[in-house]
Amino acid sequence: MSATKFWPINGTGSYSPESNTQILIQGVVGTTGIDSVSATAVTAINALGATNVKIKDLDVFVASATGTSIVFASTYTGATGNRQVNYYNGKRPSFGLDGPITAILPVASSPAALTIIDNAGNTGTFAAGSLKQGTVYNFSINTVTTITSGNFIGLSEF
Repeated sequence: MSATKFWPINGTGSYSPESNTQILIQGVVGTTGIDSVSATAVTAINALGATNVKIKDLDVFVASATGTSIVFASTYTGATGNRQVNYYNGKRPSFGLDGPITAILPVASSPAALTIIDNAGNTGTFAAGSLKQGTVYNFSINTVTTITSGNFIGLSEF
């Protein structure tokens, strides 16, 4: 396996790209954020965890979203003005952009327990300390049901 993307496995839920679709929003793009965004979009961004959200078309992460405004985590230097852009959870594989996680790398010196459901629907449970730091384990991850943040990284082939 030749990994080209690395994903922190920091929470439970689905890590399947199909579960993380891009969502289209309209607003007035500036260098530091987007104004005139629907309150519904702001609510949806906050539900993802605003700092997890990446604006695909602008290649910036979100720092915060309140009311009808989105603030960027870094300065955007491209074309500004009223336009449509796509956002998604940039901390997990995204549909149409990324492949599934096909391997796990424990990064903690004594990794905690891990329970996953693979892409075929099989459940795998690994007791604390049974997976070794620095060893690549080639198994797919669709859903994580038990995890300690910062203990594992997912590897993707594209």
